[in-house]
Amino acid sequence: MRYIPLCVVRILVLAAVAAGWCGPALLAADEAPVVAVIACDGYADIKKQIGWVGQQVGNPTLAGFAESFLLLATQGKGLAGLDTGRPLGIVVTAQGEMPAVHGFVPIKDLDKLLTSLQGVIGPTATQDGVRRIAMPGGAALEIVEQDGWAVVSQEGAESTAADPATLIDPLVKSYSMAVQLFPSRMPDGMRAQLEALLDQAQQAAAAQGQPVDGDTVEAALAALGETESIVFGLSVDAGKEQLFVELRNVMTPDAEGMAAWAALGKAPPGAGLPATADGKPAAIRAHHVQPVPASARVGIEAALASALPDDEGDPTMQALAGVFRDLASATIDAGGISAGLTLDTSVATAKQPLPALTAFLRIKNGAALEKKLKERLGQDDALPPNVTAKFDAGKVGQANLHEIAIGIKGLPAAETLGDAVTVTLAVTPDRAFVLLGGDVPKRLAAALDAAAKPDPAAQPITGVNLSLAGLLRYAALTADAFDPDNPQNEQMAQVAAEAAEKPSTLVQLLVRPIERGVSMRLSADAGALQAAAAVVAAGQNGGARAKSVREFELPPGAGAPALAP
Repeated sequence: MRYIPLCVVRILVLAAVAAGWCGPALLAADEAPVVAVIACDGYADIKKQIGWVGQQVGNPTLAGFAESFLLLATQGKGLAGLDTGRPLGIVVTAQGEMPAVHGFVPIKDLDKLLTSLQGVIGPTATQDGVRRIAMPGGAALEIVEQDGWAVVSQEGAESTAADPATLIDPLVKSYSMAVQLFPSRMPDGMRAQLEALLDQAQQAAAAQGQPVDGDTVEAALAALGETESIVFGLSVDAGKEQLFVELRNVMTPDAEGMAAWAALGKAPPGAGLPATADGKPAAIRAHHVQPVPASARVGIEAALASALPDDEGDPTMQALAGVFRDLASATIDAGGISAGLTLDTSVATAKQPLPALTAFLRIKNGAALEKKLKERLGQDDALPPNVTAKFDAGKVGQANLHEIAIGIKGLPAAETLGDAVTVTLAVTPDRAFVLLGGDVPKRLAAALDAAAKPDPAAQPITGVNLSLAGLLRYAALTADAFDPDNPQNEQMAQVAAEAAEKPSTLVQLLVRPIERGVSMRLSADAGALQAAAAVVAAGQNGGARAKSVREFELPPGAGAPALAP
């Protein structure tokens, strides 16, 4: 599962290329391929989106606050002449071995816009229909008016034949703002310079005590030539009451490993998970569905092993890690990973604060797994003194129950949780379940019924749903259970109660296969933004009841006039 970190590396690397290299053109414009596009919604839409976000975080003046800075910068002139209803963007072309950057600003009256910005960019000089600006402390820029666009380029750069509408519009249809990169179009010389930049970045990071994995960077560079496009976008959708960021990576048709991507798209959905005790969304609900071809087995096993704790000084963790390695091996034997997890905090109380954890894995051979576990844990010296294993402790349906009790007597948590915490491992011929807390037999019966049917929501590859209301309720409950004298407990309980009243407080991560690639989206709905803002406000105000977050006050007289017609 190294793919996601590689995507992030590529985004950071190529964003640096697009933003930092601005050289004169060496090839004719009509021969220059587009290697990057940056697009943004029109000013009017962005202002509405900022206003919506401000409403969610308890700061209705946020849009006016942002606008006031522009008013101050333009000495109250605003952005007269700007076409506020159309998007704007930047197009980067590869001209020879160097990029050329062209900005596209939608205009109604270019002279008016330049006049309003004169206090920021300085005066303009016009010659042969081309306006020139000597930016303070920077290179001179040239501005050409073309079909309702102000095309801004570095002085001396060739003009571009790129059609901004065909490049910018597709991005703003899906996002409020986005960066799209085309790595496979980069000339060899540009990649060589990129490698040099990466080497410098690695050395700088190491010097600051933050070394970068050289293998990851090397793999990312090697894959650039097979990456057709990368999109990193942000969307604020007031209509759907949602904010999300998304990363989409599309490989070239002849890229190595395309068969694996195709297999991901054909994988069936995962199995269902039991409902919570109160019928509300689980605090955490997650799934992972991924075929594992024989060629990828070693790498997947290594990735799973690296995710397990490896604490030689903690025999309890060592014993549990061995169990989970056996589970992982049994899962991969089934030909792929199909797993799910749910955390139900509604069953927790102040007297018994353990939440109900239910996890399942599809396995190939339940009997073989049970035999391996008994061999691993059944020996006299296999477990530390505070851990005991009880095999065949019960049966629910086809599931054999095995219990691992972890003694915590003498620890502060024992006052609330008791002398031991019991983890139950339930094994059927083709499923393994791990259960903790709550009514285990009842929940296992529900889990067996749910796992017998596919869940349409459990699509490949990964999904993680967080209910902030459930998490905040649990945080408030455990604070009372373990730290009853904390003066901030009352405020945390009030924040949790307010979150519980909202229709939804969903934060969601989705990783999905797309044609020749993968997309990763992190989203939050309006209720989640409101709940998160309330938590931040509670921390900022040191226990005093806050509205939600601090409201910004506008400078006197600012915010009233519009920036643009």
